[in-house]
Amino acid sequence: MDVMTTTDFTVLEPVDAEPTLQSLLDQAVESAPAPSGKDRAAQIAAAITDRDVEELFALQSKLIGVIDQIVANGIDPDDLGTRTEEQLRGLMVELLDQKDVKRLIEVRYQMIRAAIFAHITEENRTKNIPNPERAPGEAAVPVLGKKFTREGGKLKASLNSDKLREALGEARWAEVTTAVVVPAVAEHIKQELDEDKILELVRRDPSVLELFRSCVTADRYTPQSFHVRELR
Repeated sequence: MDVMTTTDFTVLEPVDAEPTLQSLLDQAVESAPAPSGKDRAAQIAAAITDRDVEELFALQSKLIGVIDQIVANGIDPDDLGTRTEEQLRGLMVELLDQKDVKRLIEVRYQMIRAAIFAHITEENRTKNIPNPERAPGEAAVPVLGKKFTREGGKLKASLNSDKLREALGEARWAEVTTAVVVPAVAEHIKQELDEDKILELVRRDPSVLELFRSCVTADRYTPQSFHVRELR
């Protein structure tokens, strides 16, 4: 273990008694910056997962005290003005506690979301639904008349324009595109597929439809979202 000397802590406030290693460590901790919001959220998540009773009781105290703090730190919209040092302290304590409560609620929300999504995925798997982890689904709670839902997650198609251009050939490619000037450091022109023109070409030559399909890939998914809906 590295040996620490008092010269390692020259920025700390002097102590009355001869400093000990522990007292120097305690001072260092007290002067350390507070954890970031992201770090604090991770601490809260760990406390829930590990059932850290001490941390959970501290959070419970903040949850219970929210309304008491709101009442104690009364704010009259018609008489804002300046505040005493004690009033400012009260508002600061309330706001800091609110931040922890908000983090707790958000962390727990994400845990619930993950649990319900895992449940829906397993339900989809038992029903042999393709891509069970991506497919939408629901989990009903009849006694409450509500249901959890996972929505979205659909395959999103994209067109490989270069492949379509090669498949159609330059003559027909020119028929279904429109020249668009693209402003840049050096102005240039690009060919953009024109929906009306490609549909017109398909009407004239249905074989183009197969070429078009061969150039379409479903390589992305729409975002998944978590909701509580009415059970109908």
